[in-house]
Amino acid sequence: MKKMINLEQALDQIFAASKPLGTEVLPIQKAYERILAKPVIAKLNQPPFDVSAMDGYGVRSSDIKSGISLKEIGMSQAGSGFDGEIKSGECIRIFTGAPVPKNVDSVVMQEDVEANDSEITFSNIVKEGKHVRKKGQDFFNGQVLLEVGKQLNPASISLCAASNNAKVEVFKQPKIAILATGDELIEPGNTPSLEQIISSNPYGISALVAPFCTSVTNHPIAPDDESKLKKRLKAILDSDADIIITSGGASVGKYDFVQPTLKSLGVKMDFWKIAIRPGKPLMFGTYGKKLVFGLPGNPVSSIVTAIIAVLPALRAMQHIKEPLGERMRLPLSAPLKANSERRHFIRAIVKTDENGSTNVNPIDETDSANLTSFSSANALIIHKENAPKLEIGELVNILKL
Repeated sequence: MKKMINLEQALDQIFAASKPLGTEVLPIQKAYERILAKPVIAKLNQPPFDVSAMDGYGVRSSDIKSGISLKEIGMSQAGSGFDGEIKSGECIRIFTGAPVPKNVDSVVMQEDVEANDSEITFSNIVKEGKHVRKKGQDFFNGQVLLEVGKQLNPASISLCAASNNAKVEVFKQPKIAILATGDELIEPGNTPSLEQIISSNPYGISALVAPFCTSVTNHPIAPDDESKLKKRLKAILDSDADIIITSGGASVGKYDFVQPTLKSLGVKMDFWKIAIRPGKPLMFGTYGKKLVFGLPGNPVSSIVTAIIAVLPALRAMQHIKEPLGERMRLPLSAPLKANSERRHFIRAIVKTDENGSTNVNPIDETDSANLTSFSSANALIIHKENAPKLEIGELVNILKL
């Protein structure tokens, strides 16, 4: 079996196998957080005509002098414009979103005038174009608004709608199957015996991958029995799942059957040990076009390895521009011990103090089974291999959770 590899080598192999699954067209109301596979192009001008940006009075700017009075001759409101033309000495009442008539070039806010019936007195001069949104000012017909690879957020979905794009073409998301293994495990809601523990890994992993997949299937817990495990894994490998994730049985103990069973079923194993902590016994392989991840059984190890290995694969499959996730560089608010030969992903809390300074505080608890400390973290400090001790104020790389 291959020796332990570093994280970059592992990710190179994962990315090489993480191929897109094609594209699909979705209505925009179902496309939140999906990744564009085709640019979004405007189908009209926005605004479609010159529009008032304020409630006030439409004027010809050349008519306006301090103290001058103009006669109000009509009104323009949203959905019902003014059909006529104003002449010297005239103005119209106009409201936000209303069409601006062709010979009106400015809008004066209603707070800046004095109205006496139809006689409107202006206190200040006005610049041409004031408070007028010109036709196509936001975007124009045929303009590329969103590029391939854009992840759709509420603002970009609103932009799709405004540009008259009711549907978008996005990259397909994979189907994921998760299998926890171990005689000691029982499902939440049951009463464990002295030898049993509650299975938690599939639930944390499911929540983690949910935004990046079309479905997650949590299969019933598999026992530490080689023949039963083989039957269960065979059925999952032959299902319609694009990614298979196992939890537990990934090491080399007497009852760690996952790796040899996967290999016996034809899974091409790329690696099974990686120089990180928590999570050294991380497996990755392929079964045809399917990706197979074997995660450790300890709860924190399981979620951390899913964050640093599974999520990048999911992002790469959908052409997300930053497959490694959002990273920052922040100063430490407490010292950090020197590191060993394995890259350490340290639980941490990012805080902004009363002075507006943002820093990161490492959590002392590093046990790979301690979920309480992990649930209080909102970031992971990426402590490089053989890094020296770091003092308060020194900058570290973090991965936001």
